[in-house]
Amino acid sequence: MATNSHAPFSWTKFLSILVITGCCFLPLVTSPVVAKPLFNQPIASAISTVRLGDWQDRTRLVLEGVSGMSAEIEHGSSATELSLVFYFPEQHDFPSWLEQVIPGDHPALQHVQITDLQVNSARVRFHFHSPVSLNIFDLRPMEGFQFRLVLDFYQLAKVSSEQWLDVFINNKGGFGTVLALTTLDHDVLLAGSDLERWRIELPAEAYMTHYQQPYYSLRQLGVRYQINPQQLQLNIEVPAAQFARLRLRGHERERPQLTASSLGAFFNYDLNATEREDDLSASGLLELGLFNRWGSGSTRVLARNESEYHEQGVIRLDTQWRYDNPERMTTLIVGDSISRTASWNRATRFAGVQWGSNFSTQPEMLTMPTLSFVGEASQPSTIDLFINEALRFRTEVPAGPFSIDDLPAITGYGEARMVVTDILGREQVIQQNYFANRRMLRAGLHDYSIELGYIRQNFGLRNDDYGPGLVSGLHRFGLTNNFTSEVHLQATSEQQLGGVGASYTLPWNSLVHAAVATSYGDDRSGQLLSIGMQYQRRRFNFGIDAEIASENFERVGTTRFAFVPRQQLRAFSSYSTARSGTLSLSYTEQDFRTRPGIQFINAGYSVQFARFVSLRLSALHYLDDEDTRFNLTLSVPLGWNRTSASVSAQNRGDDTSGYAQLQRSLPSGTGVGYRLRQGFSERDLSLASIQYQNDHARYSMDISKRQDITATRAGLRGAFTLMHGQLSASRQLNRSFALVQLPDFPNVRVYADNQLVGRTNHRGNAMIPRLRPYQRNRIRIEQADLPLNATIDSLEQEVAPYYRSGIKLEFPVRLTRSAFFRIELPNGEPVPVGATASSTNDNSFMVGHRGETYMTALQERNEIHVRWGQQGCSFVLSVPLSDDALLDLGTATCHPEAH
Repeated sequence: MATNSHAPFSWTKFLSILVITGCCFLPLVTSPVVAKPLFNQPIASAISTVRLGDWQDRTRLVLEGVSGMSAEIEHGSSATELSLVFYFPEQHDFPSWLEQVIPGDHPALQHVQITDLQVNSARVRFHFHSPVSLNIFDLRPMEGFQFRLVLDFYQLAKVSSEQWLDVFINNKGGFGTVLALTTLDHDVLLAGSDLERWRIELPAEAYMTHYQQPYYSLRQLGVRYQINPQQLQLNIEVPAAQFARLRLRGHERERPQLTASSLGAFFNYDLNATEREDDLSASGLLELGLFNRWGSGSTRVLARNESEYHEQGVIRLDTQWRYDNPERMTTLIVGDSISRTASWNRATRFAGVQWGSNFSTQPEMLTMPTLSFVGEASQPSTIDLFINEALRFRTEVPAGPFSIDDLPAITGYGEARMVVTDILGREQVIQQNYFANRRMLRAGLHDYSIELGYIRQNFGLRNDDYGPGLVSGLHRFGLTNNFTSEVHLQATSEQQLGGVGASYTLPWNSLVHAAVATSYGDDRSGQLLSIGMQYQRRRFNFGIDAEIASENFERVGTTRFAFVPRQQLRAFSSYSTARSGTLSLSYTEQDFRTRPGIQFINAGYSVQFARFVSLRLSALHYLDDEDTRFNLTLSVPLGWNRTSASVSAQNRGDDTSGYAQLQRSLPSGTGVGYRLRQGFSERDLSLASIQYQNDHARYSMDISKRQDITATRAGLRGAFTLMHGQLSASRQLNRSFALVQLPDFPNVRVYADNQLVGRTNHRGNAMIPRLRPYQRNRIRIEQADLPLNATIDSLEQEVAPYYRSGIKLEFPVRLTRSAFFRIELPNGEPVPVGATASSTNDNSFMVGHRGETYMTALQERNEIHVRWGQQGCSFVLSVPLSDDALLDLGTATCHPEAH
C-alpha cells in the first residue's frame, strides 16, 4: 500500500487505513479467495494501482490514480456479458493491469476482452460464468488513498431455463403468455413490465437484468406460485394488498368542443302598454347586441312616456363588451358591470374594466370539495356507489386495492354508500356521511376578480351618472378541502374598505365562517365582525349568522345615510320527513342606531300528499308591535298539460284576503298559456291573462281589477337577428342561440335537448334561442317532416356555443330521385325475373315479376343496363324531381345490346 514514509507515525491514522482497507477494499480475513498481489506501474500513467478481491456475494475491482476516473455500462449488456467504457484524465495502461490482476481461472470472471483502446478511454467486455449485477461508485482521496473507482460485481442465482408460460393470477386466466426465467433454486423471475401490467407492486430493486429488462423474483415478492410443465402454465396467488392501487375517477371532465361564434347582431325588445282610468302609458326595454369570435357586447336602454317621474324619457342602463377565455376560465368585461362581493360586503355598479375567474366557462368543473372512497377487492368485483340512495357510479374492478376520487357531492348533508360485490356474490358495504357547502372551494383552487373604474350612481334614473373612481379586488382560495379563505379590498377617493374571512368545515357535518372588515372615510374608521355556523343532517338542519358593526362603518358606494345595522342576528332551523312534510322556524333581528329595529319570527310548514297536491302554511310574527300574519296556499296540478289550480288565503288581524287561480304555463315552443285569478274581496286583485308564443315573438294581454279600478295591459316581446346575411325574427335572446338552416325545406320541426323549440320557415331557417353556453346542446330535426326522397348525413348535431353568441348550424339535406317502372323487351315481353338493372352510378337493383323494378339514387337522365345470363339490353330513363314517395314512370322499352 502506498503511504507517505516521511510523515510522523500516527496510531489513529494507521487504524483508519487498516479499517478502510479491510471494509472497503480487500477484507481478506473473511474472503475464501486470496487477492492478487499489488502491482506498481513503473511508467507514468493515470492508474497507479489496481486491486481485485472476492467475497461470497461479489467480486470487487478497484482502480486508484492521481486523478478522478469514471465508467459506464453500454447498451446491449446482459447479466453475463457486461460492456463498460472507462474514462481516464490522461494516458493510461489499463490493459496491462487487467492482464496482471485477473487470473485465467477466476471463479466468477470467465475472461476479459479489450474491444476498443484510446489514449483517454478503454472499452472492456467482461464475461462472467453466471449472471451478475454491477454497482459503480467513486471515492475521493482520503487517509493516504488517491482517487478510486470501485466496481462491485454481485453474483446472481443462476438461471436454469427460459420458458414461455400462460399466466393465471388467483385462478383467473387472460393475463397473456410471458417469458419466465427459472433459477437453480426453483425461483421464478418475471419481467417488471409484465408485473406492472398486472398491477403487482414491484420491490425497490430488480433481481437481475435480462435482455435489457429488469426481472423480479416471485419469491422476493412474497407470492405463491406453481409451474405446470405439461400445460406450460404459471399459476400465481397474489394477495389483494399486493396489487397496486387502481385509481378511478367518479367525475370525468369531458370538455365539449366549442363552436366558433359567427359574426352578427341581435336586437331584443320588450314593449308594454297600459291603460288605467283613461290614462295610457307605455314603456319599452330595448337591447342591441353584437357578437363575433372576440366576444359579445350589448347596450340596453329603457324608454318611458312617463317623463314626469324621470328627468329623461329614454335612459341608457348599461353598455359592455365581454370576452371569455374558457381555457383559463377567465372573463374580461369592459364597460358597465357589477363588482363581485365578499360575504360581508355588497355589490357595486361601476363602469370600467373587470377581469377575473369564471368557472361557468367550464361547467363540468367541480369547484366544491369532492368525495373520495378507498376500498379493496379480494376478487374481481362490481362497485355500485349510491349518494342519498340514488345510484351515481358503477364500474367493474379487478382484485386489489382501489380508490374513487372526484365524486360530485350534492349541496348540503348527504350519505354516500359503496357496495362492492365480488364474483361469488359476496358484498362489502362502505358508508360515509358528507357535508357540502357552496362557500367552500376545493383544495388549490383560486377564485378572484379585479375591478377598476367609476361608481355608477342613480342607475335606472339618470344617464351617465358616474361618481368617484373605484379600485376593487377579491381573492378566494381553497387552502384545503375543509378550509377556504377570502380577502376583499375596495377603495375610492372618499372611502376605503378591506376585510378577510374564512370558512371551515367541521367533522360533524357543520360549517363555521367568520369575517372581519374595516372601513375608512371622512376621517372616520369603522369595523365589522361577522360570524356564523350551519349544522345539517338529512332531516334536521340549524344555522345562525351574527354581525356587529361599529358606528362609523360604511360600505363602499353608499352614502352616510345608508346606515349599516349596529347588530343583526338570524337563526333558522328545519325538520323534514318523507311523509309528514317539512317544518321550518327562523328568527331575525336588526338593531339600528338612529331608527327602530326589527324583530320577527317566521314559521312554516309544507307537505305533499296524494302524490301531487301540495300544502304550504306560514306565520310571520313581529315582536315589536305584536303583529301576526298567516298564509295558506293549496296547489293541485291538473291532468292537462302544464295546468295547475291553486287557492291562497292571508290573514292579518281582522283583515282576510285571498284568491283562487287557474294557470297554464307556456310550452318551450309554440303554444298558449293563460292565468285566471279571482280575488275573495274587492281589495284583492282579480286578473285574466293570456299569452301566445311562436317562433317569432311572445304576445300577452292582461285585464286586472282591484277596488273598482280596471287596468288593461298589452305586451310584446321578441328579437331580430342578423347573421350570415339572414335577418330573422325570434323570441327574446337572453342566452346563446343558433340559426338552423335546411335550405328549401320549410315547416320542419327542430328540437333542442328533445324539446320542440321551433319550425323552419319558408326559406328553411329556424332560430333556436336559450342554448346553454359552454355546454353540450343537442339540436335535432324531425325526420318525418322531410320528404321520403330526402337523404341526410345526420339528424342530430351537438354544439357548445360561447356566451350570448350566435352560431350557424347547417343540416345538409339532399333530394334523391327514385322511381318505379316496368322493363319490357321490344317484343312486349317483360325482362326475366332476377335480371340485374344498373344505373349510371353503378347502383344495381333486382328486376321482379312482370319486369317491375324500383331504383333509387337516380339522376335526371340515366342510362340503364339490364343483364340476365349471357344476354343484356339498355335504355335511357328520364326521372323528374318529385315529392311523390313512389313515382311510377310506367313502362320502359329495353333494346338488346349488340355483341
